[in-house]
Amino acid sequence: MEDNRKIIMKLTNTMRRTGYLLSVTTRGILSYQEDFLIGALGVLLFHFTNLAAVYLVFDIAGPSLGWTPEQAVFLMAVSNLRFAIGGVFFWGLFQIPTLIRDGSFDRILLYPASPFYTLLCKGADPIGLIDIIFLTVALIWSASTFTALSLILVLQFVLLMIIGLVATFGFTLITISPSFWAVSGNALPDIFRLFWEFQPYPVKLFPAGIRCILTWIFPVAIAVSIPGSVFFGQMRFWGALLIVAGISALDLILGLLFFRLGLKKYQSVGN
Repeated sequence: MEDNRKIIMKLTNTMRRTGYLLSVTTRGILSYQEDFLIGALGVLLFHFTNLAAVYLVFDIAGPSLGWTPEQAVFLMAVSNLRFAIGGVFFWGLFQIPTLIRDGSFDRILLYPASPFYTLLCKGADPIGLIDIIFLTVALIWSASTFTALSLILVLQFVLLMIIGLVATFGFTLITISPSFWAVSGNALPDIFRLFWEFQPYPVKLFPAGIRCILTWIFPVAIAVSIPGSVFFGQMRFWGALLIVAGISALDLILGLLFFRLGLKKYQSVGN
């Protein structure tokens, strides 16, 4: 009983600390209101043109791409929504290569909290909230055009998407961890973002070699395409769950392992 009380108190203190650090970061960004408004307008314009382009591509190509325009917009909105949530809470992790290169990572190590926790809090971006609102509206609109939906399919889709988030998070750690060794530059995060451009398209469209890369090496297919195929009745749930859960667990374990090894091997560029 005493141990449970200590765990609850520790979690409560962590949540309070997290809320305080996030609020400080948010207030700092919002203090420049003009920059925030311009950034929010740019985000809205980017997502509108992005979703409109995907809709037109699938509308012109017709059924040859495997999904209707509304289905493509739905999956694109879901995928971008994942990144928007990550931008609000996890963007600090993507800054690790830059922080190591310019020596700023040393200051992160001086904080009383763990570097991992500190980076999560420093990465808060309120503009991501604009992302979330717009993409949620696009999600609702596209889903409203579907004629046959069941609660089971929705729950299966949500479960696969949540598990797929674990793979994305783990693989992000894998791509940024080499920065601890390659201080002068690490191109893996940029390569991962380039492969992410394949996300709105059914993975079965690509040759076998590309399908293997997008599924087993870069977890792009399990993030959107495989859950979408289950949602639209093109793939069995249990087979998809086995693939998504297996790759997610492997990516998470490897990501945490590489990140911890990187922290141990890190040598300050300021010395």
